[in-house]
Amino acid sequence: MALQVSERTSIHDLAVDASVRMYEGDGYQALVRHQPRASVYGRAPFDLFVPALGRVQEVETADSLPGLDLARLRRCRKRGLQVWVLVPQDTLTAAHAALKDTADHIVPFWILDGDRVRFGPPRRP
Repeated sequence: MALQVSERTSIHDLAVDASVRMYEGDGYQALVRHQPRASVYGRAPFDLFVPALGRVQEVETADSLPGLDLARLRRCRKRGLQVWVLVPQDTLTAAHAALKDTADHIVPFWILDGDRVRFGPPRRP
């Protein structure tokens, strides 16, 4: 049964779910809505945390990208975590400008047929 993007299944959630499946398919545990160290990185959980890679991952939409907490992501990098941010393909230019010196990689994504998420190659901001 195919999922349809709706209020229940947002673009954000589809991208998070697809990303988890990719990590798990490669043999990695991906923790959803996880905060590895609240005292260092703040109380809000990250969309994904991949412990074996030391990677936090945030999934943004066109609406959420301008409000992304850049200082928090910089703290993650300063403490040795990899920072990856997934963004809709049509926001890639804005993401590059916003995430320079903040994220290790930006990954564009897009939705096909209402529910299938596709990812482009990781890019350095």
